[in-house]
Amino acid sequence: MRPWRLAFGLMAVGLAAIALAGYLAWRDMEQSLTRPVQLAKPELFEIRPGMSVTSVGREFVARGWLRHALYLRIEATRHELGSRIQAGHYEILPDETPRGLLRKFAAGDVKTYTITFVEGSTF
Repeated sequence: MRPWRLAFGLMAVGLAAIALAGYLAWRDMEQSLTRPVQLAKPELFEIRPGMSVTSVGREFVARGWLRHALYLRIEATRHELGSRIQAGHYEILPDETPRGLLRKFAAGDVKTYTITFVEGSTF
């Protein structure tokens, strides 16, 4: 066998392995971002002022909602949402996905509360 054929064959196998690894990583990221978070009932999630997408991703990983924090950062970069995340308390519903939550945080769809003041009351 000629040396250039062996080198070409090894290079082709290497490129195929890299392509397969890239595909498997992308598929894992897509599955992780589209899988609903595991919650029995709605839960509050706080984003503190100055909190980064990476910090949010780490919190998601700690709660078991996401496999790798990097996935959320990649998604935020792809859709230019990283700098648009707003601080506040968010209500997380059991059927929401990490991808949907990222969009919710960027839109600032915070949990609101209703307060009723009785007319004539003072405090």
